[in-house]
Amino acid sequence: MYLFKQKHPSIELNILTGNENVNFQGYGIDAAIYFDEQIPEKLWSKELMSEEIIPVCTQAYAEQFNLFEQPANLVNATLLHDNQAWDYNSHHDEWTLWAKENGITDIDAIPSISFDRSDLAVSAAMHNAGVAIGRLSLVEKRLKSGELITPFRAC
Repeated sequence: MYLFKQKHPSIELNILTGNENVNFQGYGIDAAIYFDEQIPEKLWSKELMSEEIIPVCTQAYAEQFNLFEQPANLVNATLLHDNQAWDYNSHHDEWTLWAKENGITDIDAIPSISFDRSDLAVSAAMHNAGVAIGRLSLVEKRLKSGELITPFRAC
């Protein structure tokens, strides 16, 4: 942003976050970035990046619940949910997607805490509240530093 403002000082930036579809005409909005595969019709779109989601928690939490390479042990842990991962998201979609890809069933029966932002779920995981689904691009530094770990290899 800094470089953009240096190059275009007369352009006013107003950055809002949310997962709802943007009303371009009603609010005078010129551009939007969606984290979604379902882009509203009549909009031009370009993929900026892909994303990988992975379970993350602290080393201590993984040890406490014997999670290392034992995804079935999630039933004894607490799942941390981002309720607004994307616009059409229902309560546990990120965890449901991960569980389906990794052979875990009945994800809704596992105790959970829900948040309206993924960064809050990840922050809770950093404080030993449970296991969050982390977007790799957003948790990579914390994984490298050891603040967070992923207790399961990618399947």
